[in-house]
Amino acid sequence: MFPGTKTYAGLLLIIMILTPYYAAGQLDIWVHLKYLQLNFNETDTDSLDIASANKERSDRLIRAAIGTGDREILLQAFGDLFESTRTVYNIYDRDFRGRRGDLPPVLPEELKIIDYMGDSAGENMNRSILIKKEAEKSENIERLTALYYVAYDLEMLALLNKGRALRMIRDYPVIYRYVWDEDMTRMDGLHEGIIREVIEEEETGVPEKQEPGLKEREGVSYVIQIAAHTNELSYSHLRAIYSGDFEIGMIYEENWYRYYLGPWNTFEEASKVMNSVNLSNSFISAYHNGRRIGVSEARRRQAQGQR
Repeated sequence: MFPGTKTYAGLLLIIMILTPYYAAGQLDIWVHLKYLQLNFNETDTDSLDIASANKERSDRLIRAAIGTGDREILLQAFGDLFESTRTVYNIYDRDFRGRRGDLPPVLPEELKIIDYMGDSAGENMNRSILIKKEAEKSENIERLTALYYVAYDLEMLALLNKGRALRMIRDYPVIYRYVWDEDMTRMDGLHEGIIREVIEEEETGVPEKQEPGLKEREGVSYVIQIAAHTNELSYSHLRAIYSGDFEIGMIYEENWYRYYLGPWNTFEEASKVMNSVNLSNSFISAYHNGRRIGVSEARRRQAQGQR
């Protein structure tokens, strides 16, 4: 997860003499996660231990990079820090989703906060992605650092909320009155001004209602539908569903807003991508001259050499 020690040997030697680094409201809730007593299988436990150790090393490298003003090392160190955070979050989220499916769809009043905390965690992780993209645009090392710490704070809140929600799910059907060691959910509004500024700028990129690329394509096309709703979904909502590199398109038909990845010319291409993105509840749809048709019909047309 971390590069070899040779790259950073000189930096590590001067860590002890550096002044404290600039942290824009930096949170560190890793110690609070231990209090949740979330046990996992051996493989996940090993991954969590490695992530924790790498997080500590990243902290030291960030201090060193800020002290020397080395932007390249700072980017690498923050990248490793976020990789550690993502490792923990993915383990929590996978377990959360698996166990949530075993609970009643409508939770008792005392447990409704589970879904709120789970949704809040996902939203903060995706907000963090937008903030990190904005940070990487900056050549000013102070602004870059400040924005990265905003993103880090958001991911810390995400870990806390997801971990607490998972603890409650694991305790069900026993319902406790949880008195957490420290209520960091009060920090949910942290850096709201910066977050709103960055997100509003990004949200100008939401696709138009009529996606000309799909509507105007001739012949058969395949897309991966990731969501559909009778109302338009916000950019942040869509990124909570999918945060990868493919652009999210939208087509409005039969009073539905359908959101998709693609299009591709063949079913095999679309299928390969769908397997790689591994999104739950996604599926392949087919279009012919911009009109939605069945996948089997689309494949039959292509097998017969029809457009």
